[in-house]
Amino acid sequence: MAADVENVGRYRIVGELGRGAMGVVYKAQDPAIGRLIAVKTIRLNELTDAAERERMRDRLFREAQSAGLLSHPGIVTIYDIAEQDGLAYIFMELVNGPQLEEMLRAAQPPDKETLLSLFRQVAVALDYAHKKGIVHRDIKPANIMVHEDGTAKVTDFGVAKIVSQQM
Repeated sequence: MAADVENVGRYRIVGELGRGAMGVVYKAQDPAIGRLIAVKTIRLNELTDAAERERMRDRLFREAQSAGLLSHPGIVTIYDIAEQDGLAYIFMELVNGPQLEEMLRAAQPPDKETLLSLFRQVAVALDYAHKKGIVHRDIKPANIMVHEDGTAKVTDFGVAKIVSQQM
């Protein structure tokens, strides 16, 4: 699963979508079926504290597990997760559009009707997740992607809590 400039595993990198403190999100293509996806990479090897590295690894796998339990048009689909050579990878649905946070900071932010539509969509997606026993716990504009068609997509279930059915 070695990562280089051109490939991550079997996926061919076609561009960079974003960069954060712990890693990079790439736009990639699955050569087997031609689908475009997003690949989130996290540099676990840069965490020198073993406990912190394990906490981050657990968070990533929890994100994949909790989002993997959900199948909803308002939630970013997780396809796979992998770890190799100090890097963790989450392979997920590509949302062709910005984060709500970016839209709110724009010179011309969305109008009231657009925002209400996005909030309704997010509420429906979170209601679905809650009914499945998943509580997001970190909903914020940076964790809401807006597809070019106006569809809101909740992402980053990394701190989600999977609620026991016995509670």
